Amino acid sequence: MKNRFVNHLVLWFCLATATISCVDEYTIPKVTATEYEAEIVIEGRILAGEESIFHLSYTTPLNSEEEISDILNAQVYVIGQNGYRSEAAEFDIEDDCYVIDTKTLENNTLYAVEVTVDNDTYQSNFQPLLTSPEIDEVTWKENESSISIYVTTLAEQTDSRHFMWSFEEDWEIHAEVDMRGNDKIKAVYKKEHYPGLTETRNPYLYCWMHDASRHINLHSSSNLSENLVKNVKIHEISIEDIRISYIYSILVKQWSLSDEAYHYFSTMKQYTEEDESLFAPILSDLQGNISCISNPNKRAHGYVLASNVTTKRLFIYEEDFKHMRSLYTEPFCIAKGTDQMWGEEPGGPTELWLSPWVIMAPDGDRYNPDAILYTWNCADCRHTVGATKKRPDFWPNDHE
Repeated sequence: MKNRFVNHLVLWFCLATATISCVDEYTIPKVTATEYEAEIVIEGRILAGEESIFHLSYTTPLNSEEEISDILNAQVYVIGQNGYRSEAAEFDIEDDCYVIDTKTLENNTLYAVEVTVDNDTYQSNFQPLLTSPEIDEVTWKENESSISIYVTTLAEQTDSRHFMWSFEEDWEIHAEVDMRGNDKIKAVYKKEHYPGLTETRNPYLYCWMHDASRHINLHSSSNLSENLVKNVKIHEISIEDIRISYIYSILVKQWSLSDEAYHYFSTMKQYTEEDESLFAPILSDLQGNISCISNPNKRAHGYVLASNVTTKRLFIYEEDFKHMRSLYTEPFCIAKGTDQMWGEEPGGPTELWLSPWVIMAPDGDRYNPDAILYTWNCADCRHTVGATKKRPDFWPNDHE
């Protein structure tokens, strides 16, 4: 799920300006489609040195049961005051965003995003590409219940006093049971679930998972005598989380922000963290940098920043943890004797027989009384929702 920085704007304004008793219950009135006119929301980053990404959607009423409506039919370009015009953005269906290759942007001009949808054209304010300083280090600290991720930046390399971070996470998971067996113990598989699999190769022992940040991570040194950005906490992971069971990687991305951008995103951060409060910011009054240039009377929302980007990756390994607990000893992974599968007679129908399974058996004899049955959630890493066999190119081992 991606951050939708500006949603439900109109009714938030009504709620914040209404006279409401501190003790009386207030019910937000239903708003029908004919009473509510959706307004466009454009969010994104113009980034030099990598792809620029933009999310387009429409606002919805606060009490609407409809999901946020993404815009799929827009024409999106990055434009420059020097006449630069990018190739048209491609829509990434998996991530619900528009993507433009902006690796060759120059630092000596101003840039904006131009969006055309339903015969109206919207544009962000032209702005320079701010310089993002190098990330000095990404570190982590463990306590009994979680680990925290911190970033330190060489802020003295830039005039900017405001910074924003996002991150991408990757981690390796294992099936609890290695189905490859050995010289004496061989695996027997339910063929319809594992076609072509042999006891000498198990492609489902190792899997990988991926996620991205969903929160606004900001820091400002404007109130400090020095431009110092040291050990700013950007993420926390429970020690019970599967992310830190074997190998965990986090790629931190950093941008510099203008004063205007920092005000916008810090206000949005306050709202997203306090959105149940009547004293949350009035988002309809929050000034972004998007306007409709084809019809100035049309309202538009959102913010597009422009910056160079700097990155740094951190790996954390299983052996680094002091309070690591095994995530692979849950009760559902207790081995079952094959008599529980067959019943009194070999081949007898049971619930286990109907599910995917793997049997570790002497010489591959699944009827041997010493054979052990594992259901697929213990023997196949793909059982974990979101797990894939796609090993990241940067991964530090040769697991397949």
